[in-house]
Amino acid sequence: MSKKENPMRSGKDDHHLKAAELPPAKLAVITVSDSRTAETDTNGIYLKSQAIQNGFTISAYHIVRDEPTEIDSLLETLVKTEVNLILFNGGTGISKRDTTFDVISKK
Repeated sequence: MSKKENPMRSGKDDHHLKAAELPPAKLAVITVSDSRTAETDTNGIYLKSQAIQNGFTISAYHIVRDEPTEIDSLLETLVKTEVNLILFNGGTGISKRDTTFDVISKK
């Protein structure tokens, strides 16, 4: 039924129909941590699981140390790939050691 046939249909409905036709968004999940491994990264595991359940494709997953040069290098690499969304987690505590926000905010 077209919008003319159904005047109650909203722009939101059109948006959802168009979005359903698109391929899944490609997501990179990045955990910033000096101590996590792929086995102990519970937040990264959770985020990947939720993303997949909600229709995303996980195109990249990395654990990077909380070092500004390493975070910056990984970010620069990922923006040159097919990834549509880069999700950072971890590295957000309140200490001089946590640099994630400082690095990303400069981009």
